[in-house]
Amino acid sequence: MRLREVVDHPEFKKRDIALIGHYNSDEVVFAVLARRGEKLLPVPKLFYLIENGPNNPDPEVDVSEINSILRHFGYFEPISTFPPK
Repeated sequence: MRLREVVDHPEFKKRDIALIGHYNSDEVVFAVLARRGEKLLPVPKLFYLIENGPNNPDPEVDVSEINSILRHFGYFEPISTFPPK
């Protein structure tokens, strides 16, 4: 599933997890996931980074990483079936 599809999925919307911006380093660009409404700076207390970059602005996110994101934000059981069938 692509990153844009993940953040638009109802599972993430119900839990207010959103893409709030990007952090840039010399070599890599990271998409920053945090609670909807959080500001990129100062750095939010709870966030998750996904590597993406100029060569891959919408990276593929596998199911294990999606589950890791949900656990990181404190959710252990999906509200709905994820990924959609």
